[in-house]
Amino acid sequence: MNKQKDFKFFSKLMNHANMGWWKADLTTASYECSGYISELLGLDETGVISFEDFNKRILKEEEHPTTAHSFGVLQMSETVYLFDTVKGPVWIRSKVSFQETDEEGNKKVYGIAEVQDGPDMATAYQALRYSERLLDYIFKHLPVGLELYNKDGILVGLNDKELEIFHIDRKEDLLGINIFENPIFPEEMKEKLRNNEDTDFTFRYDFSKVGQYYQNSKKEGVIDLATKATILYDDNHNPIGYLLINSDKTEPTVVYNKSQDKARREVEVSDCLKSAFLANISHEIRTPLNAIVGFSSLLASTENMAEKEFYNSQITHNSQLLLNLINDVLDLSKIESGYLELHPDWFNLADLFDESVSEYACQIPSGIELRANYPQRDFLVNLDRTRIKQVLDNFLSNALKNTTCGHIEIFYEVDSRYVRIGVRDTGCGIPQDMKDKIFERFEKIDSFIQGAGLGLSICKSIVDKMNGRILIDSQLGIGSTFLMELPYQSVPV
Repeated sequence: MNKQKDFKFFSKLMNHANMGWWKADLTTASYECSGYISELLGLDETGVISFEDFNKRILKEEEHPTTAHSFGVLQMSETVYLFDTVKGPVWIRSKVSFQETDEEGNKKVYGIAEVQDGPDMATAYQALRYSERLLDYIFKHLPVGLELYNKDGILVGLNDKELEIFHIDRKEDLLGINIFENPIFPEEMKEKLRNNEDTDFTFRYDFSKVGQYYQNSKKEGVIDLATKATILYDDNHNPIGYLLINSDKTEPTVVYNKSQDKARREVEVSDCLKSAFLANISHEIRTPLNAIVGFSSLLASTENMAEKEFYNSQITHNSQLLLNLINDVLDLSKIESGYLELHPDWFNLADLFDESVSEYACQIPSGIELRANYPQRDFLVNLDRTRIKQVLDNFLSNALKNTTCGHIEIFYEVDSRYVRIGVRDTGCGIPQDMKDKIFERFEKIDSFIQGAGLGLSICKSIVDKMNGRILIDSQLGIGSTFLMELPYQSVPV
């Protein structure tokens, strides 16, 4: 074959194999694509698409965008995108083949792209969509800055609060930087991360020292930054990246320096609470995040349907843990700000109980019976249904965590003044000296049980807001009863 025949033959071969080639020009920030890819993307005869337009075609926000800065850093040797094409959403696997620099010093990267088998990729995608939406929600709404780095220290994700803290307009201006090249972070912190050690530190972040490390709109000034850095692992306990949680402590520090000694103590207490929050929340984020990252990678690599179902169930479970965490954090923020609102309305208590039983029935392990006990006659009550269910679900969740055999019973009773809604179990019980402490933030009877220790604190605030109270009756080794007693308006159905 001559060169022209070779070109025609291999072009035909790649087209029939649903493949094409591409060239990335980092100087012009654009891709030049072969005929097959150009046709798929609806490009003109030049086959050129800018990085900016390419990023607009990516249908999933979590997939890494291409920029001239990030290409050689973030672009893995092989990446899979869900792409908007003339044929609709299509999975495309892109692989870097080689790179070279021309005589003018312009860097060019070459690679191939292949359309993936739709059904297989769609199955994996559908399995991950739910957890990704939850993760996206969590990243957007947590009131602390989050930075996610890969094992080489390359920034691959951050949330909106992080952009606010560091005065950054676009995520793309930060993605691809290396944490070990950060001119402001303490060297001691970098060394601990290199040794796969968790670390936390507070330091003065000076924007004038950022230089060319990343682009931001604040060229001078300082903030007092509290940072918690934790190592992320896969299911084989191999380090796969770093999670940084940042909190701007500048305002409390300024108040501390300007205020009187009484006010200073209040700031110190607030500062301690914030440090406790960072320490606890980082652990509670990392634990399910490790599981999601690990099982997601396994899900994409296995063909065994039983394994896929198991991995998907673990992803969903840990995503729900993260969702519960973010909801607790948001509620805590509302409570501290005085914005916890109640929306009372008439509803049937029996219907609420039936709903909770239905939701928790599938979570009850063998050897435990879930019971519902309430009056034969239904009652309509005028209370905030959503908040009542939130407290009831928290009672149920705690009972599940602490009960290994016997039963869990949800019940309600009414008299002329109060409605009492509760959960009793045959679990491990609560030590006498812990009965009051468990309503404090971050307090847990068993530190090995998942949860940030915020649930009961939030429940107490909700019940207090309703002018009610929470009662506990518990004995070690016998079981516990959690009861909320609320004043109410009621009519029999």
